[in-house]
Amino acid sequence: MKRMLGCGLLLLAGAISFQASAADTQTCDANIQRLQDRINSAGTTDPKVHELVDKDIADATAARDEGKVKDCIEITDRVKSRLDKYNK
Repeated sequence: MKRMLGCGLLLLAGAISFQASAADTQTCDANIQRLQDRINSAGTTDPKVHELVDKDIADATAARDEGKVKDCIEITDRVKSRLDKYNK
């Protein structure tokens, strides 16, 4: 009985971590897409800003592809914050 309970808890923990990982990946993908859309909009025309954001998007995409989803989210959040300050 205890063994079955232990196995059940392990399966539950694995399922929860998988769902959290999938949600993080979706957040990363959505952040990358938002940044790409934002930089391609007419509001940001400075070529230097485009260059920097394109580099950061490439870094975030590389982090995601390497399985470092939390790094991807940190990069995209940092870029979004910088763009918000730039556009004020």
